[in-house]
Amino acid sequence: MSLDVPTRWNSTYKMLSTALVYEHAFTKYSKRDPYYNVELPKDDEANRPPNSDDWKQVKHLLVFLEVFYNVTLRLSGTSDVTSNLLFFEIVAIHSMLRNLEEVVNTIDANHEEGVGIEEMEYSVTNFIEMAKRMRMKYDKYYGTPDKMNPLVYIAPIFDPRYKLVDLKVSLCDLFGEIQGSAIIF
Repeated sequence: MSLDVPTRWNSTYKMLSTALVYEHAFTKYSKRDPYYNVELPKDDEANRPPNSDDWKQVKHLLVFLEVFYNVTLRLSGTSDVTSNLLFFEIVAIHSMLRNLEEVVNTIDANHEEGVGIEEMEYSVTNFIEMAKRMRMKYDKYYGTPDKMNPLVYIAPIFDPRYKLVDLKVSLCDLFGEIQGSAIIF
């Protein structure tokens, strides 16, 4: 099982996706072995076996982290040129963060059996806070055209798969029609 590195989203993604494969094993183990639940104190939320609510949160969290994991894999190539991909990966992250509210809204308390409203509100609040922190970090580096290196815009033009029109549409999506058009012209 992969261990988590607090500063790397990829390690968290790998750890959680690996643990999710063993969700049923954790559940069966907790039912078969009476010492599994006894050895972990139940009054401390951090030191208890994962329950169905935890697994639901893991599934929702993986939706967010998968985007970052895939972007990192594509941009970390050592045998391929990746500078032409950076801009469109930034656009993909921007789109994911913009649509994050919709994903958070899919965590609906009415469809979760056996989960109290307070617990579900806490879960949704955690995801909303996580989304806000992700957006703040994104805006710190890529929120305005001034914060991005202009070479990020130029590299995709030299890739034969992309056209100037694709770049313009993406820039307008990122920064709005006025700022996006001003970068190209």
